Amino acid sequence: MQVYVVWCIHEHAKDHFDLKPVGFYSSKENAEAAKIRALSEPGFIELSDKLSIAQFTLDKDVWPLGSP
Repeated sequence: MQVYVVWCIHEHAKDHFDLKPVGFYSSKENAEAAKIRALSEPGFIELSDKLSIAQFTLDKDVWPLGSP
């Protein structure tokens, strides 16, 4: 099963950033709609190029074993 995450990536300095989740969605269409809704909210309007959608598979490790 796939899950779609909408998040805002805010870089403060080189190699230092915050990931702020907007939400988790069952389809890419729902994630796209959430991204559009977020762009109309204060705080996100000026960060429009920082909103991203990522797709993940549930019950599967994201990083390979042994990675930091």
